[in-house]
Amino acid sequence: MVAEVPEGAHAIVLGKSGNPNEGGWSPRDGAEVSSVCKPNLNTYFNCASILATATGELSGREDQAAAYHVLVLDDVGGKIDRAIIPDVTPTYEIETSPGNFQIGYVLSPPERDFDRVKAAQNLVTEAGLGDPGAKGVVRWVRLPRGINGKPQYRKDGNPFQCQLRSWNPKITYTLDDLTEALVPGGVVAKATAVPRQGVVARPARSAPAINPEVYTPRCLENPVVTALKDAGLYKTQLKVGLHDITCPWVAEHTGGLDTGAAYFEPSLQYPVGGFRCQHSHGERYHMGDLLKRLEMSPAEARNKPRIRLVAGELHAITEAAEEVLAADGQYYSASGVIVRVQSNGWHVGTQDMDEAELTMALSAACDWEKRDSNKERWVTCDPSPRHIAMLCRSRRRQRLLPLKGLARQPFFRPSDRQLVATPGYDPVSQVYGVFDAAKYTRAQPTETNAQLAMDRTRNLLREFHFATPADEAAAVSAIFTAVLRPTLGLAPAFHVRAPSSGTGKSLLCGVISKYAGPGHGLMMSYPQSAEEATKSVLASLLTSPAVILFDDMDGDWKPYGPINRMLTSESTTDRVLGASKMATVNTCTLVLGSGNNTGPVGDLLRRVLVIKLDARSASPATLEYEGDPIAAIEANREAFVADVLLVVEAWQAAGSPKGDLPPVASYGGLWSDYCRHALVWLGLSDPAAGLIDQMRHDPHAELLEDFLRAWHQMHGERSITVRKLVQTAVEAPNRELDDALCDLPVMERDRINNGKLGWYLSKNQGKQVGGLRLEKGESGERNAWRVVQVADETPFPLSPPLDGEGEG
Repeated sequence: MVAEVPEGAHAIVLGKSGNPNEGGWSPRDGAEVSSVCKPNLNTYFNCASILATATGELSGREDQAAAYHVLVLDDVGGKIDRAIIPDVTPTYEIETSPGNFQIGYVLSPPERDFDRVKAAQNLVTEAGLGDPGAKGVVRWVRLPRGINGKPQYRKDGNPFQCQLRSWNPKITYTLDDLTEALVPGGVVAKATAVPRQGVVARPARSAPAINPEVYTPRCLENPVVTALKDAGLYKTQLKVGLHDITCPWVAEHTGGLDTGAAYFEPSLQYPVGGFRCQHSHGERYHMGDLLKRLEMSPAEARNKPRIRLVAGELHAITEAAEEVLAADGQYYSASGVIVRVQSNGWHVGTQDMDEAELTMALSAACDWEKRDSNKERWVTCDPSPRHIAMLCRSRRRQRLLPLKGLARQPFFRPSDRQLVATPGYDPVSQVYGVFDAAKYTRAQPTETNAQLAMDRTRNLLREFHFATPADEAAAVSAIFTAVLRPTLGLAPAFHVRAPSSGTGKSLLCGVISKYAGPGHGLMMSYPQSAEEATKSVLASLLTSPAVILFDDMDGDWKPYGPINRMLTSESTTDRVLGASKMATVNTCTLVLGSGNNTGPVGDLLRRVLVIKLDARSASPATLEYEGDPIAAIEANREAFVADVLLVVEAWQAAGSPKGDLPPVASYGGLWSDYCRHALVWLGLSDPAAGLIDQMRHDPHAELLEDFLRAWHQMHGERSITVRKLVQTAVEAPNRELDDALCDLPVMERDRINNGKLGWYLSKNQGKQVGGLRLEKGESGERNAWRVVQVADETPFPLSPPLDGEGEG
């Protein structure tokens, strides 16, 4: 059977302690059978193989089933008279309770048309060979290595031990042959299509089982639904959480007519669910009456997982709490911190969960129990602060899935560059997508369609007064960066600069931001110190914003360390404001800025791409415009985003052609491919031209080059100490060296400060400009320096990986 499990699917098993009718069912991968299905537990396998969900879960639901492998006749010898069972050799037979048997017939090949499976089950039950309440594709059936823990089967205090009574592993059947053998003349319609089309196989989450004494998961099928089916009152599911049923009091209806009734599953408004009958007596019967009729407790109806505070099981209790969060689907582990993905339709982000938030979440998500004062019975309690603290502070995560970023629209997976158009968690990239895939329809990825998509994008920008074609290309590149930022790894920031107000800087930033996601970007002031930058950058990135916007800056981008790291590292670590813990956050956020005659300085010249606007007007604010690009995007945002995706798809389909463009090292990967080469392929100027020009004309590099050239002309490649360098500059003035030193940040009250000059030399050690490099020299007195001539292979400094450069 296992050998015929479809590719990507899993056989699933489980083990339950005590009475199997209590608590939920927690499937495990069949590969773990020896550790999960122990002899002192109720042990089961599922008749279907299962595809893991998008989050890696193994769920015994039909919508995750891959194939049906075993048809099982249940309660033979009990409810079913063994004498009427045809003489068809089974694959196996297990005695599951005294005188009761499960008889299994393995199918080869397994059946993948589930309508045929259900038709076969109906034929078998209508012939009286099976229990009508034991149908379904994803049925759990017994394994022989285990007990039947139901109280009625205990003898002398010991549970019944299941026994394998027959084992014929070579005996298998096709579904048609088996049906004909069991029910002669019974015909199951031939399959017309293979079901499960489009279901993507996901890797199953792998984590050790939790002590069943501590953790009882929720039932996969709502217990009330199960009870209604057993009572013959269930009809069908109308939608998620709402079920059409027969009223248990239908005999009281006028003429005994079934006028319709509904059961809806628990919610925040109705914690135990609800019941409504359309007959006039519906006002008399409510959910409490339905539960009494079904002989169920409110706790069973709530169908929440349960955690018991068992002494000595600290690890198991903490893991159980983590499992509850993981099963919820909203909670993830982001760099060791537990976060919750939040979306209200226009805002998408994450919330860092502290101990108070986790306590509230786990109180609502599951039932907690502890021993009463006499240690005799379990009673309901609040979540344990000790265990919540351990869960919150621990960096060890086995059950919460790791989260690297959020995507507000379909995205290209970094590892294989495939477009992920399915929302939810992608286990390969570890990115969570929050979008409606149906809204991002695209034409065929041809060069013609890509050109049309690019034309539509550029048309949106047609009324902006770009200084040069390269600036327009940089604006388009910023749009592409906004769409693709969650998986680009590294990407530069963009700064919109103009000579005066009213030129459209903020409007252009707004257009670019709209491509990044619905809603608004995070607007903030540029930090005024390295300490402020540390606090503001970390606090901003903790919420996973689509955009950080430094709007209307009145000063330049100063190269504070946290800003540098945000732009040249995929993550950054700092202390959380107001807490004694460190946090590591992902930097996959689009960073924008704008200002009049402002821009990056120092190290940020390599990290911030400037988009220049110039209306060439004395009063640009009085210029009239016809279009409203923000309104256009808001009216049809998904179509504009789809145009960007189409361009990248078409560029890849064309073989990912790349022009002869100079490299920009830190951003030479996915960003250069998708946001630079794809644009040049369609005829735009190089969007990184401004960045390269900034690096070529870095004033800091130019000052260093002037200083080293004057030094080399005066001292050659001899080693010299700072003291002697300053002394020769004073005693034997060299105009070029004196001018170069005066331009450096080493002056104090019109004199050279030796300490500042020493720090400057240390900071620039090993840097190569204009064919010269500053190196450590040799001296018997103290540290010495020298300038050596080298082959200058690069005409300008490339953007390097982050190397801890200055704080400004």
